[in-house]
Amino acid sequence: MFMFYCNKFTGHYPVGTAAIIIASSVDEAIGLLEEELRSRGLRQRIRPEQLTVIDLGHPQALILQDGNY
Repeated sequence: MFMFYCNKFTGHYPVGTAAIIIASSVDEAIGLLEEELRSRGLRQRIRPEQLTVIDLGHPQALILQDGNY
């Protein structure tokens, strides 16, 4: 399994968005994210380049949204 994050999708309001996805592939991650967004009324297509793989091989801190616009 891989961990991905995506902060390049359109939300309900014009502010930052962020999602974490656990999946076995990029294609599965896209499907899971699109399904979850659809369930929230946010139908859209996610492209592979919108996802970033999180390397679980070493400790790290990732800031998904720091409020800086």
